[in-house]
Amino acid sequence: MKNLDEAFLQLIHPVNSCSALFFVNCDMNKPFLSKKIFWDTDMSQLDYEKQANAIIVRVLERGNMEEWNEIKRYYGHEKIKEAAIKARSLSKKTAHFIANLYSIPLTKFRCYKQTPFPELHWMY
Repeated sequence: MKNLDEAFLQLIHPVNSCSALFFVNCDMNKPFLSKKIFWDTDMSQLDYEKQANAIIVRVLERGNMEEWNEIKRYYGHEKIKEAAIKARSLSKKTAHFIANLYSIPLTKFRCYKQTPFPELHWMY
């Protein structure tokens, strides 16, 4: 039986067969991440420390199992929890996954507390 995080990521992101050409890793200490999920970013300009929260959230939302393992290895569970809690936007699946994985109440998540747009009535 697969563990919870592996089953979740395979449910959301079916295993894809990417060749090594789709991945970037100049430094073995840095996470080995797909160009596919960072399509709008120059990978050589990524600052893995300053942009840690954005990188973690992008992998949580769009990454596969290998990328999940890479951010766990590089950032650790505490940093992942912190980034998820601070995220302005997470899908319901991702928020529930992180909440269940780390036993965090959903009410602690910033994205759960804030609505992106207030519900206003149209003025005709």
